[in-house]
Amino acid sequence: MGSVAGNPQGTAPLMPLPEALRFDMDPCEFAERWGIRIDLAGLLILLSRIALQDPELKQLLRAVDLLKIISGFRTKELQESLGRTGRPTAPDDKSTHRSCPATGADLRLEGLMDPDNDPIARKAWLKLGALAQSIGLRWGGGSRIKPETGLPVDFNHFDMGPRTP
Repeated sequence: MGSVAGNPQGTAPLMPLPEALRFDMDPCEFAERWGIRIDLAGLLILLSRIALQDPELKQLLRAVDLLKIISGFRTKELQESLGRTGRPTAPDDKSTHRSCPATGADLRLEGLMDPDNDPIARKAWLKLGALAQSIGLRWGGGSRIKPETGLPVDFNHFDMGPRTP
């Protein structure tokens, strides 16, 4: 799995360090580093390529390395810890981060992580979400859509669809 930051005693479980999505990444290595399915890795790399070719989104992102993966596979401990901090998380048996390999991933748009209050961030996430859906990804992990923004509650989550037993 991806590199991890230090974990002082008594703090939350380790989180992988963010990794910029690049269209020239090797999908097999990427999938292995993040503990995600190869088809999800390929779609995330494709999403990166499409996003950087879209003139409107490219202008909003302002740089090539702003689209990053921040979460793929999660341990049960990490999933529960994130839930306790208020992050939107699905139950262990339904989370697409908990299948092995994972069928879900969380992304970050650097500097654009407050779409509720930042209209540029909102526009960027709406565009990225629409692009992701156009290539077959589910955006938001099935979370409800906020009527005031049009964004899913879990706006930075992308997956291959609901987890099946």
